[in-house]
Amino acid sequence: MTSSRPLIIALGLGFASLPGIALADGQLGTLEHGRYTCGTPGVATGPSVDVDPQLSFSIVGGSSYSTKNGGGTYLLAGNSLTFTRGPLKDRKFKRDKIGLWREIDKSGAYGSIRCSRVG
Repeated sequence: MTSSRPLIIALGLGFASLPGIALADGQLGTLEHGRYTCGTPGVATGPSVDVDPQLSFSIVGGSSYSTKNGGGTYLLAGNSLTFTRGPLKDRKFKRDKIGLWREIDKSGAYGSIRCSRVG
């Protein structure tokens, strides 16, 4: 009789590396490749988002990102995103209920900066 445990573990590791899949808190993953635009909510009489080009970034491979000011690395653990190196170092974000990445402060409260994948 053979054990199916190695197959289950292998399947689990494969799913953890797929972008766009909701991960359990603390489970490591990577963001979907592409551009992410960041900014603050706009006003009713103007644009819906006030984009901040200094915070916008692109995921270029694995756990790497690039910005207008250079590149770096990030750590995605569940719904928590922490930039670990580069121009966005020490910025922390949490995925909200509708899938936006919202910056969080040191106390864990949401800030006004929001990021989403575009195009």
